[in-house]
Amino acid sequence: MKITINAIQGEDANAIERLMREVSEADVLPHFSQLGKDTYLNEILPEVTQVMCNANFVGAKALLNGELIGFALLRDGNYLTHLFVAKSAQGKGVGRQLLDTVLTSTSAAQVSLCSSLNAASFYTALGFQATGQEAQKNGIRFIPMKLDRT
Repeated sequence: MKITINAIQGEDANAIERLMREVSEADVLPHFSQLGKDTYLNEILPEVTQVMCNANFVGAKALLNGELIGFALLRDGNYLTHLFVAKSAQGKGVGRQLLDTVLTSTSAAQVSLCSSLNAASFYTALGFQATGQEAQKNGIRFIPMKLDRT
């Protein structure tokens, strides 16, 4: 499988939203209350495509035969806001490649994130540690995590 990693561009917005919706419906939304599902679909999902080319964000996309199969967004050099990989490409190192790519853009000693419940083991395998118990905000369940890079 020949994966290409490139910077996210504005024209990637529709493909990113589709990928996020597909993966979320299968893996993320089942863990949320109805309030969480509504918040995610009406606020979080549309916000991603609005901020992905903002100067505060570094974004990387993974392509297979020209098709988007994953993306990652790092905000302010120290907060991973999103990392999504298509179901068909999970478990093949795409997530690690995307994470490594956005992390090369920062010298931050620590990177934090709020992991969806289904992704916590992925982040743990990459060296992240939980910084607290499972939490919830507006019905969205997550686990706060950090990666010490010193």
